[in-house]
Amino acid sequence: MREIPDITNIYSNFLNIKNEQNVEERYSDESKKKYFHASSAGMCARKHWYMTTDEEKSNIADDKSQRIMRLGTVIHEEIQGSLQYLIDLKEKESNKEKETLDNSFINTNIKTYNKALLKHYNSIEKIHMEKEIVLEDLNVRGFYDVVFEMTSGEVLLFDIKSIGSYPYKLKFGRNPKPDDGNDHQAMQLGTYALGVEKEFGRCDGMFLYYYNKDTSMVKLKPIGMNYMTKAEIYWKQLNTRLKGGQPPIVDGISPALKWECNYCSFKDTCLN
Repeated sequence: MREIPDITNIYSNFLNIKNEQNVEERYSDESKKKYFHASSAGMCARKHWYMTTDEEKSNIADDKSQRIMRLGTVIHEEIQGSLQYLIDLKEKESNKEKETLDNSFINTNIKTYNKALLKHYNSIEKIHMEKEIVLEDLNVRGFYDVVFEMTSGEVLLFDIKSIGSYPYKLKFGRNPKPDDGNDHQAMQLGTYALGVEKEFGRCDGMFLYYYNKDTSMVKLKPIGMNYMTKAEIYWKQLNTRLKGGQPPIVDGISPALKWECNYCSFKDTCLN
């Protein structure tokens, strides 16, 4: 009987390897395990407690969930790759390599696109990507997606979010539905903004950049600067709650959002 390569299994193992590499890269330092994760801002207090202890995860994401999460990572890398291309292009131009740059492309269309890209740098001073923030006073650590330093002096923070068609429709369809307290993404961004303000001395604007994984539609959503204050209050309250040990199950706090338990890595441990 002919043996057929199992691509699905190969890919599943690849995803496991990539996940382990990510953990090794970001969380192998024992001193950093104590920090709350900025990406979980506004979410369940008990989940934060489990994540900062030595508790093993009881609910590991299945293969389908891992593929979905990986797709989000690929979209991030693709968008950030376009920004890195722009950074490299500007660097070559500023280093007086314009003639070499132009001559390196036989395709005249590429030259045209390069010139169009460089026009964006008329208002951009610098671009920073995937940088770590640590807020010692709040015991929080994370990595922001993109920060633009503008020639105007403004500092703008962007976070890239990949979502499916249904949540995209709820946010941007003909009859958009309010978040109904489900504003943890804005809280996450507000947390990053606290780190950005610490690094650059200011943060003048925050934006969530949504990418619809099903249709490739994109939408930019400005986030109010008041979320910096909301995030700070949230983390201070969390620190106070966890000083007494594992917090009890209380709706609106543990879990903070109704759907959290369905996707939590500690669900079985927590509820049993």
